[in-house]
Amino acid sequence: MLAAALGGVGLAQVPAPIAVQDMLAGRLEEVLAPHATTTPGVFLYHPGRRQVLPKLRAFIDHVRSHLAPVPGAAQA
Repeated sequence: MLAAALGGVGLAQVPAPIAVQDMLAGRLEEVLAPHATTTPGVFLYHPGRRQVLPKLRAFIDHVRSHLAPVPGAAQA
């Protein structure tokens, strides 16, 4: 996504640490800041099913084990 934005293809929503050098160098600029989420964390959207596929459950568990919990965030 970052490469596409740098190439002029369009907008990209990426974590600030990924884009900060390009922003400081003037290659990228922040737009739509008032509409950006202010909640830190990683968000996973998937179909609401009673039973999550084993591969997806393994991925969710892996990510959770490597990230600190966000106070007040919903847990899947």
